[in-house]
Amino acid sequence: MKTILRYILYTLLLVLIETVICILLFEVELLFAKYEVDQWQIGKAVRNGIQINMVRFIFYYLFYAVPLYFLVNKIIWKRRLIQIAFFNCILYIGISLLYCGVFPGAFEFLSADFFYFLILATFLSPFVLGRKVQQKLLNSM
Repeated sequence: MKTILRYILYTLLLVLIETVICILLFEVELLFAKYEVDQWQIGKAVRNGIQINMVRFIFYYLFYAVPLYFLVNKIIWKRRLIQIAFFNCILYIGISLLYCGVFPGAFEFLSADFFYFLILATFLSPFVLGRKVQQKLLNSM
């Protein structure tokens, strides 16, 4: 039971870090926009980053957490952070493609810029979260 709680905490921390990375990517996108950035648009980037990740948490988390747990614990690579980043990213892309197969109108989602921001965020989040947190939470399982 203790290992499952640690794993849930680790995946929730990954989701939180992914939200922060998405907000930063939206902010950077606004800096390169053709129009002038004002305070309202920066708040819009924060709101969009939080909303997208909350929807993702609601609809993806159950389909994401269980396979990631088994992939991380059953297949052990030499470099755990790269393994977690790879499986984290692959599961996000796979679940997105699954949703596109179930909901035919969802293919527009694959061409949106935030989809690629989320891919980058899911890959980078284990590295940002850090090796120390990963060792404390996952290696003790």
